[in-house]
Amino acid sequence: MIQALIKQKLDSKQLLYEPCAIIIGKSGAGKTTLVKKLCNENHESNTGNCNKQQQYGRCHVDCYEHGFTIVDTPATDCSKEVYKHAVLLKESLTKEKLNTIFFIIKYDGRFEKMIENYFQLESLVSKYASKIVVIISYWDQSKDPENEFNEICELFVEECPTMSNLIVYSEQSSDADVANLMYNCISNMDEEVLVITDEEFTLNFNLYETERSINKLFGKYQEQVNVIVQKNIESIEEKPDLFHTIIDKFKVEIEELMEHYSEANVNGLHPLDRGKLLAKMKNENATIHKEFTVKVRALMSSNLFNDERSVAETKNMIESVNNSDVKNDDQQEINQNCNYKNIEQNEEEKNLQSRNLQTVEQTGRGLPCCLL
Repeated sequence: MIQALIKQKLDSKQLLYEPCAIIIGKSGAGKTTLVKKLCNENHESNTGNCNKQQQYGRCHVDCYEHGFTIVDTPATDCSKEVYKHAVLLKESLTKEKLNTIFFIIKYDGRFEKMIENYFQLESLVSKYASKIVVIISYWDQSKDPENEFNEICELFVEECPTMSNLIVYSEQSSDADVANLMYNCISNMDEEVLVITDEEFTLNFNLYETERSINKLFGKYQEQVNVIVQKNIESIEEKPDLFHTIIDKFKVEIEELMEHYSEANVNGLHPLDRGKLLAKMKNENATIHKEFTVKVRALMSSNLFNDERSVAETKNMIESVNNSDVKNDDQQEINQNCNYKNIEQNEEEKNLQSRNLQTVEQTGRGLPCCLL
């Protein structure tokens, strides 16, 4: 079982009324799954000490001696019936007193994505940021839970200083533990009716929708840029002698892509939104071009190194052969010199023997016969 964790531990308070909290999140974040987890009618009270009764859109959770109400809401990024879901969300936020606003954010190893999701949700309730408690779901996907929990807490404190608290959990976490951590946060906040006018909510919701649309368009643009990157990398591998030509060609291609993509998708946006998307696309082109150039130069260096190594190996082979030839010539010269010396030595020995023989003959003529 994966333990649910909380950034700032709080002592729960016994309230004289049943507090209420609302849950907001994108589709796929686990918002409704959490509500069902806490409001499962089949939950065994003797193991989790929880008795729960669920109503449509609302859930009464009674854990140990504490109880609270959770209000479920439509996903903030619904692609269908957007206006209807926006109205339901606004009504849920303003129709009754709330103690806490829970943001459900799906775990992502790229922590900046979770921060981005936070600010997209915060735009809807920016005046009440002090009531926000972040709940990170799918905590079982973390490969290093202990260290990552500390890193995430520090990052949220730095980037989202008005946020009240942070909880992490997974479906394997105890229902009662998750509910108690949530109640600890809820019971330490005063209940309050959120005042959000139609104009404020419409503006903030439209800003959120616009931001989501821009990110969606930008994501599709990135996909097309990546296709061009891959195609040019393959060209380099097939024709390694055309490095500089391919770099220039790549720059032209991504500039043409941005021009055509802008004509097809950007012109219908508000001028401010159009400028924002174009700026993101230009920055993406500059970054991708720089990364592509570095990658190509690395390939160039690799090929150049291989060429230089081949040349060096050839030179070494030639020098080795030359050295071998020199050694052979030297050895032949030494052998010849040795032969000459041997011949000379043999001649000298013959001459010496001849002289000795002559001396003996001459000396023997004057000697007595008995000594001969």
